Amino acid sequence: MKATYLIGDYCLVKPSMMLIKVAAVHHNKVAYHAVINKLAWVRESLLEPIPITPEVLEKNDWEERPTGYVFYTDGKRYDNSLWYIFGSNTFVVNTAEFQIKYVHELQHALRLCGIKKEIKL
Repeated sequence: MKATYLIGDYCLVKPSMMLIKVAAVHHNKVAYHAVINKLAWVRESLLEPIPITPEVLEKNDWEERPTGYVFYTDGKRYDNSLWYIFGSNTFVVNTAEFQIKYVHELQHALRLCGIKKEIKL
């Protein structure tokens, strides 16, 4: 995991596995808000990605279907939706397929699709 690309993303900090949202990156360290208006810093090497689970998808308005989960980007229109296929870590946007294993990768994919949604964990 390269911290440079994690600003605004969630990850865990070893060994406690504390959940943080990365606020800044500087010289192989990442910062997060431990309290309002104060940053705490940890080494990049202590970051751990958060795996995508069915629970994470359900908390974030993905609808379960027989073959996986679907997220409607504009209400209930089938044409404009994202699909997650069970067991393969494969996401489908229109006709493009890509592999996503971790929450921070899902956050990036949603942003690329123009979806400004705060992930709930």
